[in-house]
Amino acid sequence: MNITLAHPRRLLLAALVLGVLANLLFYGQMALGISMVLFVGAGLALLGFLSLREQRPPSRANLWLGAAALLFAAFVALRDSALLLFLNLLAVGGLLWLLAASYRSQSLAKLTLVQTLANLLVALLEICVRAIPLGLASAKGLNIKQTQMGRFVPLLRGLLLATPIVLVFTALLAAADSVFSSYVTDLFRFEIPFDTSDLVGRFMFTGFVAWLCAGGLLAALDAHMPREPRPAERPAEGVTQPLTPPAPLLRLGMVESLTVLLAVDLLFFVFMLVQGAYFFGGLDTLQRTGMTYADYARR
Repeated sequence: MNITLAHPRRLLLAALVLGVLANLLFYGQMALGISMVLFVGAGLALLGFLSLREQRPPSRANLWLGAAALLFAAFVALRDSALLLFLNLLAVGGLLWLLAASYRSQSLAKLTLVQTLANLLVALLEICVRAIPLGLASAKGLNIKQTQMGRFVPLLRGLLLATPIVLVFTALLAAADSVFSSYVTDLFRFEIPFDTSDLVGRFMFTGFVAWLCAGGLLAALDAHMPREPRPAERPAEGVTQPLTPPAPLLRLGMVESLTVLLAVDLLFFVFMLVQGAYFFGGLDTLQRTGMTYADYARR
């Protein structure tokens, strides 16, 4: 399955937006209400935007499917009956499925029942499967220039050099001051202030909806006309290209030195802030250490 879109990452971003929107509107919600209208409207708007940007106009004869899906989504907000809710949701899903299968094809009135069912089966397969090659094609298209990455290499080297230095000074300062040690201990406990199971559930729900939306958008937009790859440019015969020697890994410059210095200065600045707060805070601020002010001052 070839990806024929000019900007596949744009479609992935739109699918991710729909996944996040579905998470905000539907996850953990018992009543749908107007949420279905907002989600379907956002999906149709993003489909129209991608169709315009990709220069893949839809078939006007089949645009009524999107309007009908939006109408049945509005019926979800109007009636709270369980049977009507099920039927409206079934109608919304079926119309969106049919829209993805015939977004750029000829009018449904000109197709036979067998052709329509075949298009629906192909669209269902693409919705479930084509998100994988789309993601792979987008990952291969992430070409970052070496000059752009070279700007961050000195900063990364400085952070690597500063890490053991900061850890040693942190251990020494924590051994010298019990208040600072209590803060360091709390920092390395990694206590998560939220429910991890709920977070995992939200991530899985968002990813599942984004997966289906990516497949549906791609099934609607892809015209199945793969472009011929451009031939790679080769240097002319007889022309030699200068070879630049690789930069040494351990070369230290101003960026590395400033990174180490600023990291150590920041550590001592935080330590002095803690000292100042507990020096002027009074007796009640020592409850964190469980000792008297005299013991704290002597230590």
